[in-house]
Amino acid sequence: MSTNITDIIEFFEFAEQKFNVTISFHTIYCKGFFYEYNAEIGRFNTHCSRFCSYVKSNYDMNERCQKQQNIVLKKCSSEVFFGMSYCGLEEFIVPIKNGDNVYGFICIGGFCSDYNKSMRRVKKNTFLYNIDSNKMSKFLKKLSKPDLSVREIKCLFKIAADKLAELMSEYDNRNDKGFKKNIYSEIVAYIMLNYSKKITVHDISKHCYCSESYINHIFKKTTNKSISRYINEIRINKAKELLKTTDINICEIAEKVGFSQTNYFSSIFKEYCNISPKAYRQKHRI
Repeated sequence: MSTNITDIIEFFEFAEQKFNVTISFHTIYCKGFFYEYNAEIGRFNTHCSRFCSYVKSNYDMNERCQKQQNIVLKKCSSEVFFGMSYCGLEEFIVPIKNGDNVYGFICIGGFCSDYNKSMRRVKKNTFLYNIDSNKMSKFLKKLSKPDLSVREIKCLFKIAADKLAELMSEYDNRNDKGFKKNIYSEIVAYIMLNYSKKITVHDISKHCYCSESYINHIFKKTTNKSISRYINEIRINKAKELLKTTDINICEIAEKVGFSQTNYFSSIFKEYCNISPKAYRQKHRI
């Protein structure tokens, strides 16, 4: 395990010097992997350029940088891509994937090929976060244009990304429930925030960056029930609260808890509670 990590780190160090780039890699759902191997990979768990160091010295911008990782992860279902961050830095993104599951991404950055466009974003952040645009401008002027194409980055870094995905997967299997526990928590949190809307397993899988089959497997194994049943239970419990404590009519309650058709809501309610919504209200009205 450590030898494989060492090989990847040696490659990253070589690539940084050879191509004048800064390299980091990031994960949302496999944090334990970083914690366990921090001595070997700690330096590559954050951007190290002077531009990024200055950005992260601002608390609010640092917080936003962390949140931007979620946005980047949503694009990682595709292949390697090149883009500009919210603060004006350009970078290549290489997804770390194992099958349909996205563990994180490698960031190869430190570029500024369009100074004017980058400065427009810098000035926007100057207004939002009270940063020194002159200092940011000096950092940007020292950054290079990328001499590498998306195709070249894919050829150079895909093997390293695949190896990292393998190692993260092995780590999760050994430590059983780190990744799975986080995925389950994400599923529940997503449902609790969105139960009043139409929810599909496809929506949840996109949110969690995992395949639908994996999402179903994790949830069933953890709760011994299907996701659809769990969603219905949440909705019915919310409906029971509204029936007991408000005068809202049943059609509105059905809509508020995520059922588009009142008849279907009444059918599901009776299936779960052995009583109709109207009878439940009469019996339990506070």
